[in-house]
Amino acid sequence: MTRPPIVVLDDDPTGSQTVHSCLLLTRWDVETLKLGLQDGSPIRFILTNTRSLPPAKAAEVTRSVCRALKQAMGELG
Repeated sequence: MTRPPIVVLDDDPTGSQTVHSCLLLTRWDVETLKLGLQDGSPIRFILTNTRSLPPAKAAEVTRSVCRALKQAMGELG
């Protein structure tokens, strides 16, 4: 049985600094996410830097990442 990937939306770069051997993505276009999902890392961090944004903008970025991630996962099957 294949385990689904663990994907972390990281709002601040310090989160990804606390772990090792994990993929860190700073872009979330569909093609980049597809490559990241195929990586053998146990966890994939997507750095959004939303911590410094106003709430409405942070929500917009988070929705954008989630839409792209859903599309990438769908395209990979």
